[in-house]
Amino acid sequence: MEKMQDINNIFCFYASMSDYPNIKRNDLFNLIQRVGLIDKKNVSSFTMNIMFSSVNFDATKHFEENPTKEIVRYEFTEMITRIAHKLYPTLHLPLALRRVIDDHLLPVYCKDFKDFFEFRKHLYTLEVDNLYSANLDHIKRVIKKYSELGKKDAWD
Repeated sequence: MEKMQDINNIFCFYASMSDYPNIKRNDLFNLIQRVGLIDKKNVSSFTMNIMFSSVNFDATKHFEENPTKEIVRYEFTEMITRIAHKLYPTLHLPLALRRVIDDHLLPVYCKDFKDFFEFRKHLYTLEVDNLYSANLDHIKRVIKKYSELGKKDAWD
């Protein structure tokens, strides 16, 4: 169960950087390449395309929330499982999945997560909050004017 939570956390983190609540195809492929899951022998880019098409295929066409060039959480889980099976064909599937998560996904996810929060903690400081709070009315007016940009004479 712990590994399923890891997969869920990994999916949510990268979906938040892609097209939440989904991960775009290119973002997924970049992640898979970054974590070292593509090799020339077992899992090539071609194999990855086939896997993506397989997990994203919707025969019923009833799920408008499931875009064709993005994957949802359960498809991400299936994709990682397929990769684990293909990358480690001699291992029992749960062990192969554990290896993919522990050796490939988690190290990169942990680094990205840490880097994100290091960046984020610089965004909230007392000085930034004071500046934001003091100018909130002006910021709201700018946002309102910006949202009206397409309308005639919005900035007059």
